[in-house]
Amino acid sequence: MKMKKYILIITVVVLCTTFKTFAQKNVGIGTTTPNQSAMLDIESLDKGLLIPRMHTTERLNINNPARSLIVYDLDINKFCFFDTLNVTNKAEYWQVLTPQVASGSIVLKNVLANKDTVYDVAIKTPQTSSPEISYLVNAVITDATQDYNMFVKYARVVDMNTVRIRIKSDEVMDKNIRINYVIFKVN
Repeated sequence: MKMKKYILIITVVVLCTTFKTFAQKNVGIGTTTPNQSAMLDIESLDKGLLIPRMHTTERLNINNPARSLIVYDLDINKFCFFDTLNVTNKAEYWQVLTPQVASGSIVLKNVLANKDTVYDVAIKTPQTSSPEISYLVNAVITDATQDYNMFVKYARVVDMNTVRIRIKSDEVMDKNIRINYVIFKVN
């Protein structure tokens, strides 16, 4: 009888450790090898992730929203996430994720430049304050026959109407430079 009891205990212990070995630390949808840094890893070549959609009143009525909860607000057509815990006025802590965007193209005509010239480029932005994140898409040297891509060393937002760029410009003499830009401001 004692022997059967020991065998039963050993069997239970072995089974419990085996089940623990097979327990996953993350989940993959569309993949058999989810990324180890993610709790949920979704892969698809023809589908996306659909975030919960609701109206503003429904969003504001979520009981005890978790920090970093994300929803799509149908009234303002923007993604929102909840930024803090234990607050009385929840409306103040819902942050809008959708950025404001300005884009365009500027031509600097007949540039006579030395190497590594800095240009302050005027831009048109819809923002009322200085953009916080900027991306310069590209700069192109143009002449009568063809366009050439050029090396942009850096692009930085100076204020809401100016982007400062530094270009390698030893091949620019008497040519036009077209600068294509996109500026993002995260609310």
